[in-house]
Amino acid sequence: TAPAIADTDDVLLIGASKAGAFKVAEEMRLAVSRAGLHTRTRPVEVTISCGISEFQGDDSAEAVFERADAALYEAKRGGKNCCVTR
Repeated sequence: TAPAIADTDDVLLIGASKAGAFKVAEEMRLAVSRAGLHTRTRPVEVTISCGISEFQGDDSAEAVFERADAALYEAKRGGKNCCVTR
């Protein structure tokens, strides 16, 4: 089994709804999983898990990022390579 490399990056989609952001995240996730990456000797599975949220009412940026982070960890607990909204 190859070692797992985990990294977290944030993407801010200005003007996108939660549904729109989910669509973009799913397209990225599928593109990466279908990319056919490999080392010199064997294929390498690369997956993306996404946590998605949007501003609601008088939310602070911190509240939105906390919901997105919670959704990300839910996606990881759910088997990875998926997107979750909150």
